[in-house]
Amino acid sequence: MACLRALPRFISDHCPLILICSNKNFSPKPFRVFNSWMDRKDFDKVIRKACNNFIGVGDPDVKLLQKFKKIRGDFKKWKNETLVKEGEKERNLKEELEKLEEWAEARELSEEEEWIKSECVKELK
Repeated sequence: MACLRALPRFISDHCPLILICSNKNFSPKPFRVFNSWMDRKDFDKVIRKACNNFIGVGDPDVKLLQKFKKIRGDFKKWKNETLVKEGEKERNLKEELEKLEEWAEARELSEEEEWIKSECVKELK
């Protein structure tokens, strides 16, 4: 859809025109799955559960679209929950690492504390 707009005439003997073209796309966003998500331990379980719990109504093509929609919804929910858990884990590791670094400034760390610190660094990478 396009819109034509006339600007006011000040000095010139004509009115400048502006053509506003808007390219609005109302189609759904594409569904993307990254290979790294497939390596996660719960990925298969979530997809299988979505497929097994699906009950479709209508023609086969409509059922297929409904099934894809169900899989997409369940997958999106799982992905968001996983990202929240990972964010929490990362935050906890950073807090633990900060605490250990403060202790290291005040005194020498024990072997166990050094090991915990190295594990935190590994997990954060």
